[in-house]
Amino acid sequence: MAKVKVRMKVCDNTHVIEVTQDQEGGYDLRIESTCPKAVALADSLKKLTMEDLVDKRNGRIHKAFIESDMSSNCLVASGIVTAAWLEAGLISKRLMSSKGANDVEYIGD
Repeated sequence: MAKVKVRMKVCDNTHVIEVTQDQEGGYDLRIESTCPKAVALADSLKKLTMEDLVDKRNGRIHKAFIESDMSSNCLVASGIVTAAWLEAGLISKRLMSSKGANDVEYIGD
């Protein structure tokens, strides 16, 4: 299991995203979120495939995000991809834990 937290401070929402590999080689997605739009996105995906994880053009994660009514700057889709990549071994969990969080920081005009 891989679990990540996405904090969207501009809208004051927090999302805990969990991905677990199933016995057939797919990935189960679960989210706890203060945002109903993020919950709806995760509910529309539930089961992910390797294609969903690595193919931005044809994978369902980005398509579902584009089709949702979520704001374009929301990081939930990136959080889903990150959790899934961690669970699939496409990103090292040790590397991720040693580097800390990725972030977007406002540095002024």
